[in-house]
Amino acid sequence: MRARVYAYTTYMATQRKQQKQSLDLETIVDQASELIADEGFEALTMRRLAERCGVTAMSLYRYVQTKEDLLVILANRALEELDLPDPEGRSWQEEITTVFRSLHRVLLAHPEFAQITASQPIDALVAYRGMEVVLATLQREGLDDEEAVTAYDALVSFTRGFNQQYTGKRWEAGFQRLSSMRELKADEFPHVVKLAGQLVTRDPDKHFEEGLELVMRGIEGQIAAKRTSAS
Repeated sequence: MRARVYAYTTYMATQRKQQKQSLDLETIVDQASELIADEGFEALTMRRLAERCGVTAMSLYRYVQTKEDLLVILANRALEELDLPDPEGRSWQEEITTVFRSLHRVLLAHPEFAQITASQPIDALVAYRGMEVVLATLQREGLDDEEAVTAYDALVSFTRGFNQQYTGKRWEAGFQRLSSMRELKADEFPHVVKLAGQLVTRDPDKHFEEGLELVMRGIEGQIAAKRTSAS
């Protein structure tokens, strides 16, 4: 029995030593991403991450100074997948919607990114490039500084909020709410009861496209009104 315990202890010590020796920033970021995917965003702490990497929490601080720094690195990695449009042959509407469709895909693929952007600003060049595309397009079409920023914020807020709603525990909780909604008194909440299924079970991509179209219609109307008043 003692021999087995000793063998197991030796094996675990060897594994931890090997993990520690191979520890680098990329490994830490990989493990952080997997931890969030397995246990949720709230589970990401430096202590839990250190356990997953087989090292002490202090070892992680050689590579990242704070959890917030790690979150920024995670966000930057996700944003590397953001596709920016080639404006040639596109309408101004397509230039803008291409950016936010791409952001939508990134957020669906990396649910933790929506959580990160909700908690802190992301200082990444690719994010600024996407911002530059949208703001330049809006101003080219006639919006002034304040109007362009307001329109941009509306698009970002819709896209980020939509994906927070449709990913992770919030999406799972939505299904739990379905039964509660259907138990409401139909004479008091007729529309909620009638539309409960659609409110909870809509296709995320289709729902996103419909919402994005609504936001874009508002921006198109604002641009059209400014052109009419200027003529």
